[in-house]
Amino acid sequence: MSDRTIQNLFLANKPFLDSLTKPLKAFKAIEKITTCRTSTLGTSVYVCPEDNTVYEQYHSCRHRHCFLCAEKNRQEWLEHQKAKLLDCPHFHVVFTIPHEYLSLWRFNEELLSRYLFRASRETLIG
Repeated sequence: MSDRTIQNLFLANKPFLDSLTKPLKAFKAIEKITTCRTSTLGTSVYVCPEDNTVYEQYHSCRHRHCFLCAEKNRQEWLEHQKAKLLDCPHFHVVFTIPHEYLSLWRFNEELLSRYLFRASRETLIG
């Protein structure tokens, strides 16, 4: 997949996307992503002191949903998660409580955490 696939999809369907009713944050995300690294956001100009070659670099949108801007952060997060993995075969299991108990959980988190971990351990070990 090209780095600009999503940007190109948004640009190709811009009239349709503009006609939709959507939350302001979605509108802003689409606007940022479609203008990322284009002249719309401005340009920085650099000149090589040796041969006077001019380099233009378009500004990025720095939006967290932009593939071009967020890729570095995604890769760093992924490497951080990989570092947490155990160096042996294992299973990752998640135990949750019903949503209705959240207010009770907030009232005494320490006690209910002990109960949840005990019940989880008994479920896994038997």
